[in-house]
Amino acid sequence: MALNPTEVHKTIGKYMIVDGFDFVYDIKKSKGTRIYDSKNNKYLLDCFSFFATSPLGCNHPKLSNP
Repeated sequence: MALNPTEVHKTIGKYMIVDGFDFVYDIKKSKGTRIYDSKNNKYLLDCFSFFATSPLGCNHPKLSNP
């Protein structure tokens, strides 16, 4: 099932509270310290590095191409 990025929060909101940031994280387009927001079609600087859970950033080549 493909879901339009503008509908993600509305759909999730049926089942849980959606009071976080108003963006939709695109795991494939995000690279290094840049997070891609599919809802607003722009890159964001990841100033928190997912609170230290991903210190190498998104899609690091050494992790995706062993």
